Amino acid sequence: RKEDNSPQGKIVTELLQHLHSCKMNCDVFYGREDELIKMKEYITGPSNKPFVMYGAGGSGKSAMLSITAYNSLKVWLQPAVPLLMVRFCGTTPNSTSLGPLLKSICQQVSYVKCLPFEDIPDDTVPVTAFLKELLKLATKEKPLLIFLDAIDELTGSQDANKMSWLPLNLPPHCKIVVSCTYEEGNPALAEDLDFLKQIVEDDNHFLEITPLGTELAWRIMELWMTSAGRSLTNFQWRCVANALDHCTLPIFCKLVLQEVCRWTSYNGPEKTSLKTNVQDSVFQ
Repeated sequence: RKEDNSPQGKIVTELLQHLHSCKMNCDVFYGREDELIKMKEYITGPSNKPFVMYGAGGSGKSAMLSITAYNSLKVWLQPAVPLLMVRFCGTTPNSTSLGPLLKSICQQVSYVKCLPFEDIPDDTVPVTAFLKELLKLATKEKPLLIFLDAIDELTGSQDANKMSWLPLNLPPHCKIVVSCTYEEGNPALAEDLDFLKQIVEDDNHFLEITPLGTELAWRIMELWMTSAGRSLTNFQWRCVANALDHCTLPIFCKLVLQEVCRWTSYNGPEKTSLKTNVQDSVFQ
């Protein structure tokens, strides 16, 4: 089929790429019941402020944002039919810098609402104002939901602080959920989160995504192994348990899964070793 290079065709391609990433994250999601309860309260509640997820790299922010988007669309807001906008910043050309990202969101709303694309500005400041006006189109029957992952990765803000574009007073039936990376001891990442806390001004609108913990990480590994149709010997499971005693970041669990799926039952101990952190596992 010939590729549709019209502005409308391009925005459909863009949103399908991000929806595919969202589905992939949801397919391997498990647990986090307490965090999901908090997100449901925000999505279904009266708040008119944006919500911020934060945590270390690889802690599962993308997966948490994805499952929140899915549940909002399919479960929590029924029988309403939300307009869902999901972007994983930095994964496509139009989600790498701020201006094109905001313009693509405006284009998606305009596409669904049958509004002309020609009215959408290109520059960051006017397109930010344009988006805020589009948000007013949200209704009880058709809420507007925006989910932006890794906004700290965005480039191209004309403001001294790249977070100042975020709408802080949302119209009724509109929700915005963003995620950013925070690592203690990293001044640049701490600065982004500190600024968000200053402008949102409500600790209830922040959720730290922490490592899974040994028990949940173990349950997830068992679930993933079953889904993959694989099993391990008792010795191999002990190797997995030892690795999870050192790190339970979701990204580490995925790296462990990739490695153990290459093992066979007759592999000796020298071929069934696991690293104990993300960096070493990447280069294993």
